[in-house]
Amino acid sequence: MPVREGVLPEAHGWRSISIKTQPLTSAPARSRLNANAVVAGSLAAPMSVEMKKPASLVAAILLWLIAFAQLARVLFRVEVTAGGLNIPLWISILAFIVLAAVGIWLWRERREHG
Repeated sequence: MPVREGVLPEAHGWRSISIKTQPLTSAPARSRLNANAVVAGSLAAPMSVEMKKPASLVAAILLWLIAFAQLARVLFRVEVTAGGLNIPLWISILAFIVLAAVGIWLWRERREHG
C-alpha cells in the first residue's frame, strides 16, 4: 500500500501524519458499495419514505381534499340535486368520515412500511 505523509501546521498543535491508501481498482468486487448498498453483501438500502410510495401520498391528499369538500357542504348547508333527486346532507357526513379515514389509513400505511 502506498503511504503518504503530510505535515500539518505546528502552530495549531498538529503533528505529522501518515495516511495509507489503497487504489479502488484493487478492492474486491463484492466489497464495493454502490448507491443502493448499505454494506458489502447486504440488501439494498431502503429509499426515503417520501420517495418510496409517492402514489400513496397523492391518493391520501386527494381523498382528504374531497373529504373536506364534503365537510364544507355540510357546514354551509349546500343543496345538491342529481337527476332531479335532492342528495341529503347525511350522505356527505358519511362520505367525509369514509374518505378521511381511508386517507389516514393510506398515510399511516405509507409511514409504517417506509
